[in-house]
Amino acid sequence: MRDIKPINGRVFVERDPEEKELMGFAVGDRAKVKSLMGTVVVSDTDIVAAGDRIHLPHQRAKTLDCVVDGRELTCVTEADLFSVEKDGVLRPINRYLLVRKCEEDHIRDESGSIALYMTDNFIEETNWVEILAISEDCEWVPADCIGWFCVAPENDDKLQRCGRTKDWFVHESLLKFITDGE
Repeated sequence: MRDIKPINGRVFVERDPEEKELMGFAVGDRAKVKSLMGTVVVSDTDIVAAGDRIHLPHQRAKTLDCVVDGRELTCVTEADLFSVEKDGVLRPINRYLLVRKCEEDHIRDESGSIALYMTDNFIEETNWVEILAISEDCEWVPADCIGWFCVAPENDDKLQRCGRTKDWFVHESLLKFITDGE
């Protein structure tokens, strides 16, 4: 394979193969989408290195697909990286947080009781999430805030869904406040 030297904070990734089945059902040709997971081939950033597994952005505008010596690669910028897989677990990077949407947008304690009640009008306009993991380089959200809550935007370029789960990666710049729910 030809040498590829990414510049200006770019990363080249080889995507995982497309899924042929989902929950035991065959995925039709029209429903197939490119995998959002891949392995870094070469990197011009300190955030990820060759061999790292990363989650790619959903938006097509954030990635560039190209073919080099018959190998299909995806190019992404350092600024658009949000997750790297470590020990089989996706971890937030680049000032992102891993969050999970709260049930019915009320904040609940461990027993499932509502700890912080939101009015119906407030629920319609907000998305309460629980903080599950915090990137080490976050500036405003301290590492000890895992288990705290915040409101995430409904839609934004810096909001990325984590595969087919209820978890999301959200950039800390989108948050207005955090609370422990008490």
